[in-house]
Amino acid sequence: MYVPAPVPPISTELTADTPVPAVPDPLTWGASLDLNINLLSALGQCNADKAGIRRVELMRASPATGNKNHIDNRGNE
Repeated sequence: MYVPAPVPPISTELTADTPVPAVPDPLTWGASLDLNINLLSALGQCNADKAGIRRVELMRASPATGNKNHIDNRGNE
């Protein structure tokens, strides 16, 4: 018999908002290059967070990797 166990929450580090870079005013050509670097960095952080969430979800879904979302009481009957 399986007894459902609570699913631990995903880390707040992975679900926290990614800071949005400020758009310089005035937006000069040089400032736009800096903005592009900051935007790409923010996008990279978002992708890293999504990859972390996917890893957590795969670990939860796969019994082979130690799915701890249930308690197996078959030996206690």
